[in-house]
Amino acid sequence: MNLKLKRLFDEDQCDLKEMATNRVERDRLRRKRVLEMVEAEELTEAIDYIHAAIIFQHGESLNDWWQAHILAMEGVKMGFEPKWIAAVALDRWLLRQSLPLKYGNQVTTFGGIYRIPKLDEKTLNQERALWDLPSKEELLAFKNLRGFVNSDIVSAKEVDGLSINVRKLERPPAHSPTLEGEICDYTKEGKPVYQNKYDWKWVNKEDGAFDYGWMLIPYAPVIAHVIAEDDDIFLKQASFKKRKGILVSHKLKETFYFKEDKGIWAVTAHTLEDLENTVSTHL
Repeated sequence: MNLKLKRLFDEDQCDLKEMATNRVERDRLRRKRVLEMVEAEELTEAIDYIHAAIIFQHGESLNDWWQAHILAMEGVKMGFEPKWIAAVALDRWLLRQSLPLKYGNQVTTFGGIYRIPKLDEKTLNQERALWDLPSKEELLAFKNLRGFVNSDIVSAKEVDGLSINVRKLERPPAHSPTLEGEICDYTKEGKPVYQNKYDWKWVNKEDGAFDYGWMLIPYAPVIAHVIAEDDDIFLKQASFKKRKGILVSHKLKETFYFKEDKGIWAVTAHTLEDLENTVSTHL
């Protein structure tokens, strides 16, 4: 094992845990030093490539995340187990391009709720298992994610085959991308409706902050509603425009889940009136 690289890896993990204020600058310096080691051919064992990959995984550019995948794949080729680090690095590279995730072990925020983005439908659970990753159903339930912030179920409810678990993260993820999209429509009030490549749609406030939005989630036995803030959470059966489902109230936000043939809709708004108008107007 390259001990100099191991020390850099330990520093990386410490900064990630403590969220040091100068973490980004320290990350850049670590990547520079790791790259020098790679070019000097100082990585000789599988674990060296994994340590290097994880440091690059915490980068800030497409090149960093692709480098993490390449380094991790080299470690896998040399026999490193488990293999999920290489798969997660690939998904982070895809996530930052708003492309469907091959395996799915990544999240992004939508109205303050952490979501598993769109999955590549060609990837089956058998392939995920080969890379030591959770099944599609486990991903959507936010269960057994690899290398991710710990979470606990703090509330749950089931209504007519629709099951929602509220999961609370021990801290916000350090590398969750911001929500970006393009104008696809306008509301009757003339506000832009934005859409990203995952077909999530939303409307912003005048200051650019998220106001309300809606997204379609593939059906799964359990859907996770993942948050990082501390606040009272209430779940109850609700109905909007003859659609029966589950309402999650949390931190001045309302999210309504209901099931249709295409999957499960999640509508998030700051008020029940906006939520009802969204369901009525857009769905």
